[in-house]
Amino acid sequence: MRFTPQLPRLFALALLATCSAETVQAGETMDELSAVDPPPIWQAPIFSPGPAPDTIALQGTRGAAGFDPQLAYVPKTERPEAGGREPLPFRADILADATPRPFGRGERVEIVAGDRMTIACTKGDFPAGAVFSFAGRFPQEAAFEIVVDGHLETVGLALVRKGGDASRPADLIGSYDPSSNRIFVPAGVATGDAELVLLCPTGGTHVEIASLTLEPRRVARDATHGAWIWDAAGWLDCPDALLEKLRAAGLDEIYLQLPLGDSTTFDPWTDFLRHFRDAGVRIVAVEGDPAMVLDHGRRNAVLRATRLAAFRREHPGLIAGVQYDVEPYLLAAHAADPETSWRAWAELIVELRGIFDAPVSVVVPFWMMGDPTARTALTKAVAHVDDLVVMAYRTDFGAIEDISAPWLEFAASESIGVRIALENGPLPIEHHRIYRRAQAGEVALLAGPISTVELHPGPVHESPGRKVYAFSHEVVTDPLRTTFDGDLAGLAAARTRLTETLSAWPYFRGLAFHGLIALSESTSHGGCDARDR
Repeated sequence: MRFTPQLPRLFALALLATCSAETVQAGETMDELSAVDPPPIWQAPIFSPGPAPDTIALQGTRGAAGFDPQLAYVPKTERPEAGGREPLPFRADILADATPRPFGRGERVEIVAGDRMTIACTKGDFPAGAVFSFAGRFPQEAAFEIVVDGHLETVGLALVRKGGDASRPADLIGSYDPSSNRIFVPAGVATGDAELVLLCPTGGTHVEIASLTLEPRRVARDATHGAWIWDAAGWLDCPDALLEKLRAAGLDEIYLQLPLGDSTTFDPWTDFLRHFRDAGVRIVAVEGDPAMVLDHGRRNAVLRATRLAAFRREHPGLIAGVQYDVEPYLLAAHAADPETSWRAWAELIVELRGIFDAPVSVVVPFWMMGDPTARTALTKAVAHVDDLVVMAYRTDFGAIEDISAPWLEFAASESIGVRIALENGPLPIEHHRIYRRAQAGEVALLAGPISTVELHPGPVHESPGRKVYAFSHEVVTDPLRTTFDGDLAGLAAARTRLTETLSAWPYFRGLAFHGLIALSESTSHGGCDARDR
């Protein structure tokens, strides 16, 4: 149901004024006032454990009929943040993030910060220098170089485990090349608490540093790129046209949703799949429905998995792997009980993995590791999957890299692959309407076994078991922050940059693109000839 605000803001305030203390003293109670409150026009469950939050947000879209709410949530600012330091970014100058401190006897070292950091070392026989610590941490498990732009003269430079000694080889991480002012750090090394150490020579010197940057070193050489095709039936009669599109886009694999109604529905697909396999395209069967975490959906998922496994046994080599894109948070019931929902997700993945003797990958939202309940489910399921596909749906390259780094570090600790997914399809403009606690307002929070949010066409009043929220402001999210929306040049630039950067992690498997092969291209609008144009 769509919601059109019935009362302008000023009129709502005037209405509240009529419900003043004098009116209540004349004989009406707040319970009696709430009895005549307008009924809700929209309801949704919300996950809100503990005391009532100070803020509630409604997410939705806006059309000709007004605001259409789709989801109620507690804004992130009121949720506990995941702990830990963020990885330092690649290619950015991290000198401003550094906190240098001198060490050594006799006060041999003086540090002056500015546009160019200067470090003066006087003569002396005892070890002395500067230690650089950072608010962020060095990337874990990745191969990279620390590049120092400056005049280092005769100083030494080392990356040292926190609390270690730069003169002890066992405490050093990587190797320093004085000719290029670079420290080379190999992949697979725990560098999170490391510190950068500059060692002064005994004869003294003066050093200037203009910048410090981290440059990725490519170690993942087998990265491939793929795309989802959710409705491939329209391509059955013209596989060469689809193959041409895949080659033009530089794609090595496709994620196909196959008809699994019964064994006979596979017959037309056998030659189609063989055509792509023989052309060197890896075919992954993709399954996905949020309802798979519910009892009836789970039974259907198991049935479809059994049929797919049987097809693979009958036609070995046609389907290289299976991918599950199950997003339980899209269900209305998830908001009321995310713990049960995520637990069902993990149990589903474990059960489905037992059906296949092929690689199984799972699609996950980028925020999953930052949500304690979701991360518990991930920890349970990860031992049963071969790859994770992380929906890092952003268009800013730096933001995508920031999202990807923790997942690639996690992949190294679990010895599984990670593929980073990008969105290219059209998305609606999202509207987030923010409501704050008040004595009267359009949004109500009802306590109970399942907390419920109600949206009313006009102000309602607080009463026992019901907290009320008044409209504060609206935040509009530009979809171009999330999707490339057909910008193939931007997508190509992202592919080049991300492949180069993320290949610094050995478990990077490549990129996956959603909406690159448009759904409209796989429907019968004029047949295969139309698709070739």
